[in-house]
Amino acid sequence: MAELVFTDCYFAIDDRSGSKVELSDHVKSVKVDYKAEIHDLTEMGDSSRARYPGLKDWTMTVELFQDYAADKTDAVAFGLIGSTTARSIGVRPVNTSIAATNPQYQGNMYLESYSPCDATVGELGTVTYNVVGSGTLSRLVVASSAM
Repeated sequence: MAELVFTDCYFAIDDRSGSKVELSDHVKSVKVDYKAEIHDLTEMGDSSRARYPGLKDWTMTVELFQDYAADKTDAVAFGLIGSTTARSIGVRPVNTSIAATNPQYQGNMYLESYSPCDATVGELGTVTYNVVGSGTLSRLVVASSAM
């Protein structure tokens, strides 16, 4: 069994102009949720539930250390809120090349929300990107179409 301690993940997002911005050095935590709707097919007379999978869906939650400089966490997120154009996002466990043991999860998304100011006195400022997928979440093990 191969254990992995997350210490240096890769994170990139397209900004409002469509340019890739890598913010790996700002990431505090990342969570990718991938699921399928499960529909109930239970009929009268059945003694157990019957189910069938439907559409897939995905979201990401990325917590970053806040940075108000150009092309950093605040400027990127502020420009994406309310944008009607889906942008690319990509995450992988380690900030090295894509491989079978270091897959990249990427897709098109909308930034649903973020908090430009979220801090407590004496603590580092953070920002959370709440992302909703728009289309397929890909799991890449070859860098050919990675962002």
